[in-house]
Amino acid sequence: MSFLMPKVDLPPPPPPPAPPPPAPTKDDEAVKKAAQDERTRIRRQAGRKASILTTGRGLLNDAPTAKPSLLGGTE
Repeated sequence: MSFLMPKVDLPPPPPPPAPPPPAPTKDDEAVKKAAQDERTRIRRQAGRKASILTTGRGLLNDAPTAKPSLLGGTE
């Protein structure tokens, strides 16, 4: 009964992957630049944290919500 299910030719296997590039060492210029960039980023982030005056939840005290009256009072 092979006429109902013909033979299928399989494609050739794919070529093996290329070997991975060598791992960078601490003496590489790219590694040194990345370390310097990371130190600079952390230093800048610390400066920005000092200027944020609220928490992640926002202001924790009540905001002044009194509306001024026509005569300048706050009632």
